[in-house]
Order: sequence, then C-alpha cells, then structure tokens
Amino acid sequence: MRTVIYYFTGTGNSLALARSLGLRLNGAELVNLRRLDGQDVTIDADRVGIVFPVYSFGPPAIVKRFLEHIVSCQAPYVFAICNCGGMQGGTLQIVKELLERKNIRLNASFNIVMPSNYIPFGGAEPEAKQQRHFQRAEEKLAAIAARIEAKEDTGIDKTPLLPCWLSNWGYDFFLSRRTSMGKKFFAGDKCTGCGRCVKICPVGNIELKEGRPVWGDRCELCMACLQWCPVEAIALGREYPKRRHYHHPQVTVNDLL
Repeated sequence: MRTVIYYFTGTGNSLALARSLGLRLNGAELVNLRRLDGQDVTIDADRVGIVFPVYSFGPPAIVKRFLEHIVSCQAPYVFAICNCGGMQGGTLQIVKELLERKNIRLNASFNIVMPSNYIPFGGAEPEAKQQRHFQRAEEKLAAIAARIEAKEDTGIDKTPLLPCWLSNWGYDFFLSRRTSMGKKFFAGDKCTGCGRCVKICPVGNIELKEGRPVWGDRCELCMACLQWCPVEAIALGREYPKRRHYHHPQVTVNDLL
C-alpha cells in the first residue's frame, strides 16, 4: 500500500511528525511542499496525508495554495494533521472545505500540540516542557497510525475552539497582512552574511544585498529564517535578545533543504 505524506515545515515540527508517522505506516513517502509551490498536482496513492503547522487559526498560505492546485486525487483515504502551540481554531475545517472544492473527502484529521515557535509571543519553552510535548506527540501518533491503518473516518479533531467567526477573522487577517508583516524582518549587528536564511526560506523571499539579507513580499511567516540563524541575528519588528530561539532538535538545516 503506497502512502504519501505532504508536509510543510519552518522549524522542523511538522517534518518530525511526518517522519515518525511515515515510519509507523510502513515507510510512507514524504514530500516537502516547498518543492511543489505554485505547481499543479496530481495525486495517485492509496493513502494521502498532509502535515503542517497552524498559523493564526488556519493552514499556512503555502499549504492553502497546494490544496488549491490539486488537479486530481485518486487516493481513497485522505488525512490531515496540524500542529500548534495552543489552539488550532478552525484550521482543520478550512482544510476540509478546501478539499471539498476539489471533490476530495477528508476522511480523518488530527491536531497535535508541539513547542511554539512564534518568538514575538515568547521564546522557546524549557527543554523539559519540550520533551513532554514530544513524548505526548509520539503517543498520539501511535494512536493516529492505528486509526489510519484501520481506515477510520474520524471527522474533525476538535480542541477548544474560539468562536467560529473570531477564528475565521483571525485567519483572514493573517492572510491579508502576512506579506507586510514579513517585511518587518531585519538582521541585527550580529549578522555575518552567511546566507543560511536565503537558503532556508521555503519561498525564496530573501536575498543578500551587500552581504545583508533583504526580505521581499512573499513571506510565509514560517520563522525559519529567524529560528535557524546560527548567530540569532534576525528579528521580527523588534529584537528580543533574552528570548530563546527554537527548532526541532531532531531536524537539521539540510533536512529542510
């Protein structure tokens, strides 16, 4: 049985989840959505999964574009897994509706809590708390894999939700403002001009000019540039020198590329 898991990740959380789940599903094929951005997609597999983070109570814009570019999907079983540091809001419902527009049924969906990485809202959690998240995630992935193997129809995995109108408003606002917010990234005095941020940006939104990174107007707000900077020189809007940065400890820069 062929299983394909499409994933998007900025700091490695979604990749770590996709890897672990893929192993539990007898070696699923993993596909990084940065390779497919803007392309029409035809899906031919027995099972198809989508793994991604929650951005302001919805899927990242690149995930939304992927779903909108599906030309056909022959998979009889489709599942989605989102991960967030708190509330998922209407994320999985949005994914369900985007798939329905393509006449694709979302058979199962799940939410997993992982360490938060939006540094303006706070720095990395203590490592002990991160490890608890990882352990609980693995336990939930084991249960998820069993339900996928059994081809269960689960509906929407609901966590405490905001009122629907507020959740949708927050997501719509995020989509409309993400590029202008992305222009608030800047590199401080510690920047060495190494270019890692240029390479790691999933949508090619950063370039070096006179040895300094400059952000364009296609930002996903994935935080990859900020969180993976080797000298923590990048900030968003303002510097937070005392806030610890985060990326998944089992994921490397090369994994993301």
